Amino acid sequence: MTTPFDDGIVVLGSGIAALGEFMENVAKYPTLHEKLTDGGLLDLHAMLDSGSKDWKADVLNTATDRFERRLSEELGGLRLEIAGINVRMADAQNTLLRWLFGFVVTVLAANLGMTTVLLNALTR
Repeated sequence: MTTPFDDGIVVLGSGIAALGEFMENVAKYPTLHEKLTDGGLLDLHAMLDSGSKDWKADVLNTATDRFERRLSEELGGLRLEIAGINVRMADAQNTLLRWLFGFVVTVLAANLGMTTVLLNALTR
């Protein structure tokens, strides 16, 4: 849809809302309208709108890059913590196996001693 003052080249968004937005801008800035005319106001609006879109895209890209970098850093730290936990678990497992071996050897020695004492008592 174009405005009634437009030469037909610049096209606003469709519908009554675009015309209403243009009229609101004309009413808000009468001095600017006198200096720039309708085409100038439309060009200024388009320029500011495209600048706003570019700025929003830049901010979004920057925020996304920062988030991805921070996420990578945190994931790297998490991997290091998991690796540390794995090392501690391996140490604990090794210690547990040593104690288990010592316990089994002690129990076997005690059983062997008790069996020897019982056999000596029975053979006498």
